[in-house]
Amino acid sequence: MPAQLAFETQSTWYEAQANRPPIGEPLKEVVETETCIVGAGLAGLYLAKELSERNRPALIVEARRVGLGASGRHGGFCGPGWALEAEKIEKHVGL
Repeated sequence: MPAQLAFETQSTWYEAQANRPPIGEPLKEVVETETCIVGAGLAGLYLAKELSERNRPALIVEARRVGLGASGRHGGFCGPGWALEAEKIEKHVGL
């Protein structure tokens, strides 16, 4: 396991209160897959979702926890079109 990052300590009220599941075991065997996704942030999870919807096998490997890095602390975009002005989004989704 990599060394803890500054925001992973229990130095914040939120982290002290978080009821986190135990971290899983590291891979101990060879695994074959069509696609290996490194990182379970927004981009990795979105890619896994898209592949799953197309019946394509994929394996996600994550060093720490799902969404722990930048994905859990910013408003990144994973889908096309959501960085548009409000009027264009309304036209796109039919509001």
